[in-house]
Amino acid sequence: MSAREIARRTAEKIDEIESQMVQEGVSVANPALMQQEAKAGQAQAPAAAAESAEQAANDVSGRPSVLARPREGAIEIQSSGLLPVLEEVSVLFANGQVSEATQNLRQAIDQKQLGEHTRLGWKMLLELYQASGHRTEFENLAVEYASSFELSPPAWVDELVLPNQQEEQAAVLSSTVLFPPVIDAQVVKQTEQMTRAIQRKRQLRVDFSRVTSIDMIGADLLLRTFRDFRKARHELTICGVEALEKALSVMTESGRRDPDEHCWQLRLMALRMLGRQQEFEDLAIEYCVTYEVSPPSWEPLPDSVHVLLADSEPEEETSETLQPYVGEMFALSGVLTGRAETMFRRLRAWAEDRREVTLDCRQLVRIDFACASELLNEVVSLQAGGKPVTIRQPSYLVAYLMIVMGLGDLAELQLRHA
Repeated sequence: MSAREIARRTAEKIDEIESQMVQEGVSVANPALMQQEAKAGQAQAPAAAAESAEQAANDVSGRPSVLARPREGAIEIQSSGLLPVLEEVSVLFANGQVSEATQNLRQAIDQKQLGEHTRLGWKMLLELYQASGHRTEFENLAVEYASSFELSPPAWVDELVLPNQQEEQAAVLSSTVLFPPVIDAQVVKQTEQMTRAIQRKRQLRVDFSRVTSIDMIGADLLLRTFRDFRKARHELTICGVEALEKALSVMTESGRRDPDEHCWQLRLMALRMLGRQQEFEDLAIEYCVTYEVSPPSWEPLPDSVHVLLADSEPEEETSETLQPYVGEMFALSGVLTGRAETMFRRLRAWAEDRREVTLDCRQLVRIDFACASELLNEVVSLQAGGKPVTIRQPSYLVAYLMIVMGLGDLAELQLRHA
């Protein structure tokens, strides 16, 4: 199995995780199943990855593979020992649900559910208090940590506190449904999650940016769900509509008359979302001729539906980001979300003339799924180009997410001191 195949399978796993993030209070519906899938995927990776990845993942003595290489005094994380509750905490944190992650981890520690992972759990809880700006709780737990484990606790760092505005925004849009590349009968799970959001009166964001194809059954499921949202006047944020409309264009060729009209109707709806009135009018005439019905009329979107276009939120490029990156390590810092195109473009330019790539994550507070997926793709490309990648000192919350996603199979993770 090639490194790209590992990345593809990991991306499929990410799709499944993210599609479950609409449940109230808990974003991962079945952590035990996630652990089984993670183990299955990681069990195949060492045997098929490139030689450098094998050396990073396998221990010559036949012990479980260590995906995160600990620095002296750091906590070791093994692929065969990923704990469902800690996976869940790392996923919640990546999704911006800091309060839920803190509550779940605090409960697991109090109920002594972590076993041999207890010290790691304490470290992650300290990081959650740090990220959320709860200094009193952090310092109280630090004293308990020093007493319980006879080790020095980490110090408070102001730069590692999440900006309040970003945390609040993540909380508002914490329920996200990411649709897979193929929209067919299998997306009933995603549409049911959208329906539950209506029932629970939670704001929802749906992302179609990965869609490449759609069939009539999938179109019917989406149409029904969108109509339910419209009737309920429920808040809905949609992104990636361009990809959805492109996939639908293949299914709505002029003169093609399918047994039902779902793809045509959904494409007309997508054109309304994109604000392309002239294309809507042209397609409406073709629809009228093809199915011998009256053409639908253009209507504005309801106020409850918000569409984020690909160029509606361009990434701001400052004089600093336009300059070539200088340094022995490429720093990932702050909160990284979305595609982060400018940052990754600078990374590629910086890494072009280097034999090895080291990513400095000491100031990285949080990375969400979309950006972590982009990072995975970049690491795959760098490894394919013969450039081994080292990810230096991410937080334990971020490192755990990276291992769950499969980055530990492709890059060396150097963890922080315990």
